[in-house]
Amino acid sequence: MNKTKHTISFLDVERILECIEKVQEASLTHLIELLRVYMGTKKVVRLVINETEWELVEPIVTQLSLEAILSKKKLSQVNADKFGNKFMVSVNDNSSTGYRALFLGKGKEVFQCARAEDEGESSTLIGMLLEIPSCCTNFYAKNIQKGNDWLPLWLKSSGSNRLFFNPLGNRIIANITGCNLAGDYLPCSINCEQTHKNAFRGIEALEQVGFENIINQIVPKLEWPICFLEGNIIFLTDATRHTKFDNNKLLYEFSQGSLCITGANKKKLEKTLSKANRLHISRDSLFFESEGKSILKSSLWNSSIHSVSQLYSSKSYFLAFDRFDLK
Repeated sequence: MNKTKHTISFLDVERILECIEKVQEASLTHLIELLRVYMGTKKVVRLVINETEWELVEPIVTQLSLEAILSKKKLSQVNADKFGNKFMVSVNDNSSTGYRALFLGKGKEVFQCARAEDEGESSTLIGMLLEIPSCCTNFYAKNIQKGNDWLPLWLKSSGSNRLFFNPLGNRIIANITGCNLAGDYLPCSINCEQTHKNAFRGIEALEQVGFENIINQIVPKLEWPICFLEGNIIFLTDATRHTKFDNNKLLYEFSQGSLCITGANKKKLEKTLSKANRLHISRDSLFFESEGKSILKSSLWNSSIHSVSQLYSSKSYFLAFDRFDLK
């Protein structure tokens, strides 16, 4: 993939950082998107902001010579799934405080996005204006907008487990890093090629402003193997993979205490796996062991996940990723 060089001054990088830091709901994801907008590889970015923050951000946006439009309608959180994703929609609210959508960019798309938000246009149209892949906006409209949980549907559309997926499609790691390199949206699957391209553009943007330290912190985490068990997500943070293709088996070795676990029952699982240093994956099961002794065994789902209840069952689901070359 060819890289295009974009120039941006150190002062403007500092202003962009300051802008993101003043917005509580903003994250590294929005920093990357705003860098891309300023460099001209993205047309508009959407931030969730309150009135007090806007008073602080407005002069910075002016210094950056960006178009900025604040939505007229307030935003309200209508749903939050079990895996950390929050969903907000426009509401009629005349109160003097609250959150609004702020659109930043350099062209007519800024106005178009704000108008679409205020007029209650479809998420598909707003997604198109924000340059979210059409497959992802359609996936959102047909599934997530109707109240269904994103993660099991994302896993279902991604195919069978134990395949080596492109790490640029690893959206789950955003739960740990607070950063989705591809942008502020929920991708339709791990295999979404447009999402992979957006993630690569995100890496390019960080590279061109000298933020290699952020790249070096985030990209290796995209390769972490992931296990879903009893409503918990287990990240193997420093695992070395040994593959035995003849028996369709995988072996991961890692340091004791290095597993990162999130979920409602994580304390119990952390205690059980505190001394684990190996994970064996076979066709039908996986088991963690400590110094050669099995300490937890679980059957694997042999088909795609399609419901939240499966992720909360005693059976497990496993994702493995290819290695990503930064060079």
